[in-house]
Amino acid sequence: MAARLRVLILEDCPADAELMLHDLRAAGFDPEWHRVDTEAEFAARLDPGLDVIIADFKLPQFDAMRALEILRSTGYDVPLIVVSGSIGEDVAVEAMKRGAADYVLKDRRGRLAMAVKAAVEARLSRSEMQRAEAALRQSEERYRKMFENTVEGMFQSTPDGRCLQVNPAFARMFGFDSPEQMMASVTGMEQLYANAEDRIRIMEQIERAGHVREVEIEGMRRDGQRIWISMNAIAVKDETGRIAYYEGTTADITQRKRSERVLRLQAAALASAANGIVITDRDGTIEWVNDAFTTMTRYSSREVLGQNPRILKSGEHPVEFYRELWNTILSGFVWRGEVVNRRKDGTQYAEEMTITPVRAGGGSGAITHFVAVKEDITHRKRLEDQLRQAQKMESIGRLAGGVAHDFNNILTVILANTGLLEDQIDAGGDSATLLRQITLAAERAAGLTRQLLTFSRKHPLRMQRLNLNDTIRGLTKMLHRIIGEDVAMDCTYADDLPAIRADIGMIEQVLMNLAVNARDAMPRGGQLRMVTDLVTVDAEHVRREPAARPGQFVRLTVADTGGGIAPEILPFVFEPFFTTKDVGKGTGLGLATAYSVVLQHQGWIELESAVGKGTAFRIYLPAFEQAAEEAKTAAAESAPGGGPEVILVVEDEDMVRRLTCTSLRRLGYEVLEACDAADATRVWEECQERIELLLTDMVMPGGVTGRELAERLQQAKPGLRVLFTSGYSPGASYGIDLEPGVNFLPKPFDRNRLARIVRDCLDREKVDDRRKT
Repeated sequence: MAARLRVLILEDCPADAELMLHDLRAAGFDPEWHRVDTEAEFAARLDPGLDVIIADFKLPQFDAMRALEILRSTGYDVPLIVVSGSIGEDVAVEAMKRGAADYVLKDRRGRLAMAVKAAVEARLSRSEMQRAEAALRQSEERYRKMFENTVEGMFQSTPDGRCLQVNPAFARMFGFDSPEQMMASVTGMEQLYANAEDRIRIMEQIERAGHVREVEIEGMRRDGQRIWISMNAIAVKDETGRIAYYEGTTADITQRKRSERVLRLQAAALASAANGIVITDRDGTIEWVNDAFTTMTRYSSREVLGQNPRILKSGEHPVEFYRELWNTILSGFVWRGEVVNRRKDGTQYAEEMTITPVRAGGGSGAITHFVAVKEDITHRKRLEDQLRQAQKMESIGRLAGGVAHDFNNILTVILANTGLLEDQIDAGGDSATLLRQITLAAERAAGLTRQLLTFSRKHPLRMQRLNLNDTIRGLTKMLHRIIGEDVAMDCTYADDLPAIRADIGMIEQVLMNLAVNARDAMPRGGQLRMVTDLVTVDAEHVRREPAARPGQFVRLTVADTGGGIAPEILPFVFEPFFTTKDVGKGTGLGLATAYSVVLQHQGWIELESAVGKGTAFRIYLPAFEQAAEEAKTAAAESAPGGGPEVILVVEDEDMVRRLTCTSLRRLGYEVLEACDAADATRVWEECQERIELLLTDMVMPGGVTGRELAERLQQAKPGLRVLFTSGYSPGASYGIDLEPGVNFLPKPFDRNRLARIVRDCLDREKVDDRRKT
């Protein structure tokens, strides 16, 4: 991709300016340029956002030296390169002294691009240096403010114990009014230790490891009072490797240490409790937990003491849930309920919790603490969920089986009659359009019925002999669009692969479901591999995989390089409605449908996955010796009539663009075509007044999307109709509302759908225009 370059050219000869631009483009630049040849124009065009200025040394009313003076007066850091037909060395040196970045002779234009590149890079280097210096100054100022204002004590001391520097918090911690008072009174750090051996121990640890982390020791205040402090310290070495000084932070943990002693006494009495117990203060700060709590949450008591129970929040409950809980206990009442929380390792668990307020004075005073008793009911809830799920699936199966016969008979009658009526009415009339909508609705209803029946294994499969290699090849383009550009797809096909007997629609659904599952497992991109082969399943294989059976099978392996599936989740991935995705991001039906379809085809699925190493699904389907039959395509339906309107079609895929344009021309439209936004702009400039509809792909090369192209053209012509198309769903992040059948035509689309939506878009917009007038 060409590098964008904002350039101002000071040149009175347009031909010379074009030569310069030609050299820049040949060197890989994409110049955004203006040419000026007077001092006034030059001054008006100066902009700190310019990347470079190319100035002819001598112009009729102006010269490069004057341009340098003007540029210098603005203070802009924009490199200026002098170009001349002939320039003496003394003049060139003078120009460099006055601030020119370089000079180039016109008969040596080959240097221009190199000079521009060097000047731009030098400017970027200067900018980076200036930013680094500014960042350093800001960092030093932040450190100074932090040192002076932080609530933690901060110090620097020499190996022999002399205080080099302390902050106000450190001085207050040891009973001094200011750092200056402390520095004047304390000559050695050893005076701050209540026990001399603590300093020796810490010094030895720092010399051995280079630091200490959260070491707790007793300190001595100025008045002789002992305090507990938590210290972090490191050794700072000089260029010879010797320790120059120590620096670190301290925190007064006296109150915490006292609380810990009290809590240890309480914990001894409650340690044998089977349920988790948590004691917090009135603000919710945890002061004590028992062993059952740490077992339940995977947090140690040290990690949660002083914390708020919100560290366990799972995000499963709304704000109102916690507001009601706090209102209850702060009012002095006991709260009971079920909560979904999150362990330290990120796994969720369900607990039954009772929170009781504790009042001062044995129940008559103000609330001082809360005691929460927790019981892990995850296993019980899982059993209840499994029972409900089983009942749900049984109900779905019973419902599907009960309505299948009558409902499918009704749909058959509807579809058969609409087919007969299509032959008896005007194919281009409104009745044909309405009839087609009825047909599509009936077909969609039939599709929904087939999906429900899949779970009960009562779906009537349309079995035929087919070759799995050909099926995958036929879906490759669609799969590429489904998985996106950041996922590479690699297909390996076995030679002479036997046929399978299958419902091609169902097999295609399995492939798409697995591709979508792989895509979602690789949010940052990766590789999707599909491999077919013929395998012989023996007794040993059956012993390892109970679902298998001996014989020859066509195997399809679908593998991704995603994050893998956690072991605790593996047993549930094929369960209907089970999903690890966020609410609204998945139904949990994809893998369940795939599993059910494979079972209906007398096969099975084996799953292999490891966290961090990806996932592989292996599908086994019985092999047949017969050659695969080619799938029969449905007879093409007649398309709605067209019109005299002029349509601009913008599509980067050549085949899609040609087919789209051909279909529209056969409908009677005049069609203009473009391969990208730049090409579309060229066509637009020539035919703007005639174009009534823009049909554009949303995603195109060149950095300009279909939305951006439409906005540009509609600014020039507000009444322009726009119809977007894309291989992605209308809910993708396009930044605008797209509605299928109105202003969005999803891919893939057939001739009839294209004709109908184009016609509807044009007609609807015309109605809207009349209403506005």
